[in-house]
Amino acid sequence: MLTSMTGYGYATASYGNARVQIEIKSVNHRYCDVQFRMPRRFNGIEEEAKRRIQSHCKRGKIDVYVAASDDAKADKTVQLDWPLIHQYMKAADELKQYGEFEGSLPIESVLFSPELTTIQEDLSLTEESRIAFLQALEEALESLNTMRTREGEALTEALLQEVEEFSYHTKELERLSPKVVVSYREKLHALLKEWKIESREEELERLRLEVFLYADKVNIEEEITRLQAHIGQFRTTVDQAGVAGRKLEFILQEMHREINTVGSKANDAAMSAHVVEGKSLLEKMKEQIQNIC
Repeated sequence: MLTSMTGYGYATASYGNARVQIEIKSVNHRYCDVQFRMPRRFNGIEEEAKRRIQSHCKRGKIDVYVAASDDAKADKTVQLDWPLIHQYMKAADELKQYGEFEGSLPIESVLFSPELTTIQEDLSLTEESRIAFLQALEEALESLNTMRTREGEALTEALLQEVEEFSYHTKELERLSPKVVVSYREKLHALLKEWKIESREEELERLRLEVFLYADKVNIEEEITRLQAHIGQFRTTVDQAGVAGRKLEFILQEMHREINTVGSKANDAAMSAHVVEGKSLLEKMKEQIQNIC
């Protein structure tokens, strides 16, 4: 069964008086590309989280959004640069001595100056918050995979139906191919009669040679055989579990090449119509496979 690369998962977990929320969104991508947007305190667990995600998702662009609600005030402290503050105060006293400055140095000048005051945030990750983070991550991944599996089932059903339709057009091409040669021979006979050319042995031999060369030119037996083999491979791959997107892309490329060759040989309106329908189905399948793991 195929798995889609598109999905969404969400989960929360509590620790103490706090709570962590994790939201995961995934779309199609050639490789597995994981990006995090989360509070800095969780940076130390990013690599472990990435490994867990990659064990669940083999392909896709995966965006992980993390939010944590807790007592932020307890995690921040105000740090004053006392040596620099003393220099400011000394400079203010000197200005007073020269009569260049009156009054005192307002405390707001110190507290709101980014040069004198900095906010230090405690970025340490407790074991309790780490466990909550990983719990929420696993639950969000389960939710994500449920959606990806559900969409994969729908894609599997659609692709099997479309490859069945393609198989029908392939069989019709195989059925119509001999009739093209017969029609060509009949046209040559009709021309001989129209031009009143005597059916001498040498003329008949030339006619047989012309028909033989034409039959060899428009023969699609090998292409049909390869198409039927590719159709079988496609069905088998769709029914298999695991990562199948790239393999299906390759099979479709081969099918497209064979149907193009058939189209270049098909000197018949009915066959050309089946070729066009087959190409249309392949293009539709190609778009759907872009979203498969």
